[in-house]
Amino acid sequence: MNRLSINRFLHFKPYFYHYSKESVGPTPIFHAHQSMEIMFVHAGKGRVFLESDIYDVEPATLMIFHPFQLHRVIMDPQIPFTRTLILFDYSVLETYLHSFPQLRSFVRLFLDSQSASHVIGPMKDFNILEELCRSFGQIQQEMDQQEIPPLSEKRMESFVLFILSFLNQLQIAYRDMDISSVGQQETIALPHHVEKVMQAIEERFMEDLTVGELAQQLFLSMYHLSSLFRKTTGISFSTSLTNRRIREACLLLRTTSYPLKEIGNRVGMPNTSHFCTVFKKIMNITPIQYRNSQRE
Repeated sequence: MNRLSINRFLHFKPYFYHYSKESVGPTPIFHAHQSMEIMFVHAGKGRVFLESDIYDVEPATLMIFHPFQLHRVIMDPQIPFTRTLILFDYSVLETYLHSFPQLRSFVRLFLDSQSASHVIGPMKDFNILEELCRSFGQIQQEMDQQEIPPLSEKRMESFVLFILSFLNQLQIAYRDMDISSVGQQETIALPHHVEKVMQAIEERFMEDLTVGELAQQLFLSMYHLSSLFRKTTGISFSTSLTNRRIREACLLLRTTSYPLKEIGNRVGMPNTSHFCTVFKKIMNITPIQYRNSQRE
């Protein structure tokens, strides 16, 4: 399954929430989501592979993944892995954050900054976060039993109150932590050729980059390189390249006033009509609608 289609959870819902989900074993492939993802670990021990870095995962660890950010969680199969998953479209939350400028700046840190630590913990004071997750999970169960529609005002209001409280508590915990002791542990030993392709996508996504060109540079057949990349990451080269471009486009739409043609040029999609079509297909809204949702 192409895990980037996780957006199906959000197509008819403003958010996806699963409290205290339990499983055993690893996530088999690198994957990414079209939404922002927060994962709070209640129990288990292992590692998270975040693009080209590795972080330790223990109870009271919280992970925040950008839209389209490749990651893979490998946990000790001898220990049950229990976590709470929160997936949501940031534009849904942005409207409400305007009333909380400090919290808004903190949340933006995790969306726009490459230097911020996105794996936090284990946190010493995590009881409030755990209680918030449990309480909202109970509220979700009650609304499910009452068959309250996914797009109802009641669902949306309850989620907004929860996520604002959760992020505010996270802001307090993050501020009090020794950030120098949080974060990167080591670098992933990806297959050499896949690492080269991922590096090329990161550094040259704005160019007319093709897998055929990279295969020639690496002295491989295009079929072999494409197959190796998909087997390692779980997605195709073209999907990975497009996702990187759309991720950059979202950043430019949020933080600049560049016209769409300029943004398309900067992300390697100079045909404005094609850029808008691809953006809407992936994000479910047009670039203009996305930009307006960030500034309302």
